[in-house]
Amino acid sequence: DWIGVAAAVALARRLFRSEGVARLSAVLWAIHPLLIWHAQDARSNYALWAGLSALAMALFLHATARNRPRDWALYLTAEVLAFYLFFLEAFVLVVQVLYLVITRAPGSVWRRVIYVWTVLAALLLPWLAHIWLLSRSGYQGTIEPASPGRLLTWVFGTLLLGDQPAAPWDA
Repeated sequence: DWIGVAAAVALARRLFRSEGVARLSAVLWAIHPLLIWHAQDARSNYALWAGLSALAMALFLHATARNRPRDWALYLTAEVLAFYLFFLEAFVLVVQVLYLVITRAPGSVWRRVIYVWTVLAALLLPWLAHIWLLSRSGYQGTIEPASPGRLLTWVFGTLLLGDQPAAPWDA
């Protein structure tokens, strides 16, 4: 996912002001087993979402630094696309609020952020309506029962290795 590689470089440059860290982030994004696995899966939107989410964050940092309408429009576009791909993008908004609080963003940036997020909420109304209708349809999706053992072997293994290693107690 080249969008993610480019966004990782942009984020690293802005946050760390270091070309070395930017190159390292690009390499880590490019070789991460889970991202490679999802990028090869034609049915998966996770790789695209990860790239768009990182791009939205990079554009958010750029927009807060410049506070120009054009930059906010680019951020809004990336954020809407990321939300439509995966609902967990909402956690990125929490990170963005924390960033604004930690950096003590000026009032003009807060006003633009609130305006942009209001427009974002309006653009997400069809998405929210779809979720509401789907939740009332009886569709179960791929729901499986929770398993602490599977959390240790499947989630963390897939996240770190890109595969599901066998559990020690399965030997």
